[in-house]
Parts: sequence; C-alpha cells; structure tokens
Amino acid sequence: MKPEIVAKELLGRERRSCFQVSIWKFKKVIPVQPGDDYGVEREFDETRACIRFSKWNRAANQWVPETLWCPPHQLENLRQVLKLLADRQEKGIAGGDAQ
Repeated sequence: MKPEIVAKELLGRERRSCFQVSIWKFKKVIPVQPGDDYGVEREFDETRACIRFSKWNRAANQWVPETLWCPPHQLENLRQVLKLLADRQEKGIAGGDAQ
C-alpha cells in the first residue's frame, strides 16, 4: 500500500531572487493491508528538499511556479553541477557531461 503522510514539518527555508529552497520532514505511515490479521502498521520519517522557481507568464498575467522535490543530499550534486557549468562558461568551453 502507498504510504500516507500523517505529519509534515518545515525544517528551513531560504529565498533568493525567483528561487526558494525549503527542507521538509514528513512522517509517513504504511497502513496494514485489508484482510491481513497479523500485519503491523509501519511508520517512518522522510526528509525532502523542495526547490521552487517562479517565472512571470505575460499571457496569463500571473506568476507560474515550477517545483522539484529531491533528497536533501542531492542539493550538493546540484551545487557541483552549477559550479562546473559556471567554470566552463568562464573558460568559454561548451558541452561536457558532468559525472
């Protein structure tokens, strides 16, 4: 069965220009499957990062948010890729595949 979110807690939020990054802690429960007399409800915590980017849509005359969820440790990978791209741009090098 799909885990149900029973609680969520904001651990931190920062905003810069049109970007907002927040870290959330979710408490999830996997309920006992119907008909399973010996099953046990399982509970676990999950921490996720939310990256939001907002851009102005002139046609609709409103802000349109884009949202990306990922594990917090992936933010370090994003930082490294952005640094590689900035370094390449500074040196005038195009392309490349970051590992």
